[in-house]
Amino acid sequence: MSDEASADATNRSPAGDYVRHPLLAFVRPSILTLAASFVALQLPNLVPEHLRVFLHVGIGVLIAGMYFWQFARYRPSFMEAAGILLISVGFVYVVSKAALISAMWILLLSLAWLVMTWIARRWPLLRGLTTIALFMFVVQVAFHSPNAAKLLDAHGWLLSTLDLVSLCLLTLIAFASSRTWHEEHLRLPGSVQVSARVWITVLLLAALAQLLVSAGGYSFWASAALALVLFIAWKSRLWFWQVPRLRWLPPALMVMSMNQIALGLFLFLGKSTLIWGPFVHALNSLAIFGLSFLAAASIWAATSGLGLQGPQLTAGKSLSAD
Repeated sequence: MSDEASADATNRSPAGDYVRHPLLAFVRPSILTLAASFVALQLPNLVPEHLRVFLHVGIGVLIAGMYFWQFARYRPSFMEAAGILLISVGFVYVVSKAALISAMWILLLSLAWLVMTWIARRWPLLRGLTTIALFMFVVQVAFHSPNAAKLLDAHGWLLSTLDLVSLCLLTLIAFASSRTWHEEHLRLPGSVQVSARVWITVLLLAALAQLLVSAGGYSFWASAALALVLFIAWKSRLWFWQVPRLRWLPPALMVMSMNQIALGLFLFLGKSTLIWGPFVHALNSLAIFGLSFLAAASIWAATSGLGLQGPQLTAGKSLSAD
């Protein structure tokens, strides 16, 4: 009897641990971390230095909290916790000394350990994702150190890529710990699944393209990418309409894409009187990318059986399950 209870405790839906009431859905640690990361990514120069430091410390505490929550729930190991702590401190120290080659070796070995442990121990999805998030935060802290920042200044794309990957990862963690992931069912016929994956991947790439191009202001290519986002969002409405909690996603992408085109055009022509016009333009661009990633994660999770399978099929699903 105790074994069955233990197994049930291990395989129960993580959403039940984070969300006890619908009104508390937006104060889950994963949502708070995602919101804080979004603010930190979008407001690097608009807040004082001490507030930025406080914000990043808060993000680190929340990520560590999510990791140790999953760590305590599923096969906790003192050696794992101690090893991650020592490796993290060592990695930050090595990077601070500008020994980037040694840092890359540490990173590769850590990645190999993570993959092998995830597969061997058959970690649930959130167990693995929170561990990756912890490593990602350590890498970001290390690469934003003064010495590393000087070396990587000529390659600013690397730091920006890390920030975007971290944002996507936190979005996936927040989604995978939600009731939508565990209780809703997104049904796509077999004949539609392949095309849905292709279209939704193109949507994500188009959203990424408009984000990168929009960083330099208005351009024809940004508008073309947004038009593609608008078209695929319209096409995807039939897929998401069957999921009540995701019905808002295609309309939101369509409205935001049209607003982005209009706002970019007004800024380009110099007719916008909004003081915060460039900020709103950049914020909307990042939000379009975030929602596109959410849409892509929904389709890929539903078609691969990782999520959006209903309460019976999704509970206890692990990434390495047969």
